This record gives sequence, C-alpha cells and structure tokens, in this order.
Amino acid sequence: MITNLADTKESSLSVISSQIELVLEDEGSTSLTLVLPPFEDIQEMQVLKNQHFSLKQFIEQKWLDQKDDFISEFNLLEKKFSRFEKSTTYLTRLANLAEMAGMLDKGREFLNNAKALSDDLFFEHRLGESLIATNNFKEAELLFSSLNLKTNLYANLRMAFFEVQRNQFENAQEFVNQALRIDNLNSAANMVAGALAILNSEFEQAIRFFRIAEEDRPSSSAIKTNKAIAYLYLQNPSKALIELKKAVSIDPLNQNALLLLADLAHSEKCDEDAIPSLRFFLKFERSSPEIWARLARAHLQLENTSEAIAALKHQGSIADTADVWNNLGVAYSMQGKFGKAFESFSHAMKKDGVDTRSYLLAARNIANLLVDNEEYTD
Repeated sequence: MITNLADTKESSLSVISSQIELVLEDEGSTSLTLVLPPFEDIQEMQVLKNQHFSLKQFIEQKWLDQKDDFISEFNLLEKKFSRFEKSTTYLTRLANLAEMAGMLDKGREFLNNAKALSDDLFFEHRLGESLIATNNFKEAELLFSSLNLKTNLYANLRMAFFEVQRNQFENAQEFVNQALRIDNLNSAANMVAGALAILNSEFEQAIRFFRIAEEDRPSSSAIKTNKAIAYLYLQNPSKALIELKKAVSIDPLNQNALLLLADLAHSEKCDEDAIPSLRFFLKFERSSPEIWARLARAHLQLENTSEAIAALKHQGSIADTADVWNNLGVAYSMQGKFGKAFESFSHAMKKDGVDTRSYLLAARNIANLLVDNEEYTD
C-alpha cells in the first residue's frame, strides 16, 4: 500500500490491485537531500518483531513436534505387516501414518498395495492425490486419465486441473462439461465450472454455477469469495461486499477473502466495514504485512492516525519497505508532526533506487510537506 499525501488530505485514495499487495498509483517528483533515518521508529519496529504470532506457523511447528510420535506409531504398526498385508483397512492406516510422518513415498507404496487388493476407486483417487502433493503431476495425470472418464466425475475434475495448469482452458472446459454430465448438481464440478466461466467473461453464468455449488456447501468461504469476484466483474460492488462479508464470517482466517474485502471496502469508501475483520485476523496471524498494511490504510482513511501508525510499525517490523515509511510520513503529517513526517519520507527515499516509483512518490510527498510548511529553501 502506498499513500499520496495530497490525496489523503482530499480523502480520496486511488487503488491498484496486485496478487500480493495493494498500491496507490501516483507520479514522482525531484529528489531531495536525504537525512538520517528516524531511529525511534526503527527501534520500535525491532521490538515488535518478537510479537509475530502465527496460528498457521504454530500448527506447523506442533506437527513437527509430533512427527517422531507418528514415526514411532508407524514402526509399531508396520511390524504387523505379515499378519495384515491383505487388509485394505490396515494398509490405509499405514499409508496415513506414513504421510503424517512425512514419508510420502512410503505412503504411496501402501496405497498401491491396497489398490491391488480392491476395485474401490477410493484408492486410485488417494494415490493420485498423493502424487499431486509431491508434485508428481505427470504420474498423477497418467493415473487419472487411465480411469473411466465417462463415469468418474472426480477423475474429470482432476484432468481439468492439469489442463488449467497448462493454461489449456478449452480442454479443461471439456472435462468439466463431462463432469457436469455425470452429475450436474455436484458442488465441486459447479465450482470449477464457475471459475472457468469467469475466465471466459461469462460472469452471470459463473454466479449461477456458484449458487448451485453452495446449495451443497453453504458454509464454503471459497465459493462465496468466487461469487464476489464475479459480481465485481459485473460492476456490482454492493453484492460483492455482501458475499465477501459472508466469506469472512464463515472463515475469518481466509486471507484471500479478507484482502478482497479490505480493498473493496476501501474503494467503496466504507473502510470501517473491514476493520473488525482485519483486527480479528491479526489476533491469530500477526505475521502478515499485507493485512497490517490494509488495517493501516483503513485507519488513515478514517483519520485514526495513532492506530494507523501502530499498524504501520507492525508492518515495518515484518517487511521494512519504502511503502511503510512513506505511509508513516503521511500519518505523521496528518498529526501535524512535521519533523517525523520529514524523517519518514526521507527514509523512504533511501530504501529504493532513485528511479523507482516508491522513491518518486516519497519525493513528491516530501515536496508537498515542505510547501505546506512554507519551507521553500529546503
């Protein structure tokens, strides 16, 4: 997120979206003399680095802590192999433990043994998913393509997945159409069909697919997020906001939905609608600079400058970028703290090269700051 000082004073922010962050488009100006970085803010960001709790990272660490337990349980169960090697239930249990212990190749070995003992497609599908999980896409595609695509809906959707990976959307559509012929009310098939409809600019059709999909999965945050995207393409932001609020209420840790909600709320000048969800997310995932950036932007828009500065310092403790320092300068200038604003803009100019957008934006903001304070000689 990059904020222009002049735009902020007019309470008008222009947003450009990107895959990983939101920036504000602006032009640069001449460079100015640089000063020392604001040490007080830097020191505070260093302290905040110790407060980056992440629920996701905590769970991953817990899994690593228990990995030895899974290995021990696997070793104990494997000793009974000679007695139960013809049992698909036993082999599935071994495969599950092997996967939880991180031994994916070993897990596939037991799944193959189970598949040889049973005609149940469950084992084919499980084996295919295991191959995908280890990026063995060619083997996985060969497996799914060998299944009866006239009757196997799951295999058709997986084949569509491989075609999408290659950007062969027409081929993917054929597999999805076949899946819908097998079961036109299947949630997964309609969700994929809706996504392809968006890619084909068939936005109203996409919404119809998503509505069918959510009949079977009304608590799917992802489906509601996809519906919101379709509504955005139809230039219906009010309905998109409704769907995104539903998506975030279902899964408050869905970062994709939350980022879209925050960006849309900002563009629709209702930043206050996103702040509660942003705050809740940050109770569990404090290591996302994108979320801190959007919380700071929302507070800046609402002129809650102290809250904005606190959020920006959290963001800077994770990702020390020119954007953070530029926006700190905007916040300090809104508070009337000329010296700290000048230091922040100056430090932003030091972060990147002279010809970069962030440098030019910070230079323009510092020029506006000097003019506003009648410091023409600087």
